[in-house]
Amino acid sequence: MPGTGTDEETMRRIVREEAKAAANEAVEGFLYSKIMMIGSALAGLMKGGQMVCAFCGTPQSKAGKMIGSAHGLHMCDQCVTSAHQHMNAKK
Repeated sequence: MPGTGTDEETMRRIVREEAKAAANEAVEGFLYSKIMMIGSALAGLMKGGQMVCAFCGTPQSKAGKMIGSAHGLHMCDQCVTSAHQHMNAKK
């Protein structure tokens, strides 16, 4: 019945669930951005003053070519090749 306490309780429950979902989404976005910042900081660490591959840890002097991302991560050519093969492998 419209106007009963049950309808009001249902609406309150729906609003609480939507607010909780929005809060969870905001927290997930915040945590993701923090994880990316930490990853960038860790990737920026250098061995002997050289960039290192964020995937295998090989310094640039041994890895040769490296590719960098907007987040400061670097990937050596061997890891790029390996990732490419993995992504193109038939399942």
